[in-house]
Amino acid sequence: MEFELLRQGQSVRVIEDCLNGRRTVWDDPFKPGRNGLDGLEQRIEVNSPLSLVILCLGTNDFQSILGASVASRVADILDREEN
Repeated sequence: MEFELLRQGQSVRVIEDCLNGRRTVWDDPFKPGRNGLDGLEQRIEVNSPLSLVILCLGTNDFQSILGASVASRVADILDREEN
């Protein structure tokens, strides 16, 4: 993506930083230390200032055992980053 945007004359820097095996905002009841929100906040701080953050959810965020909607959890992330 970055190379294509640069080729088009855009001044960009794309940072891809995956958090595999984690849930976006939930603690994993079976694997401690897998709450992605803690790592996400650190990555945003380390790479700031940022003009845009794209957050891609994975299948771990859609597991029914968590009992909350993904939309409400993503709203929690956005609220925390605004403050």
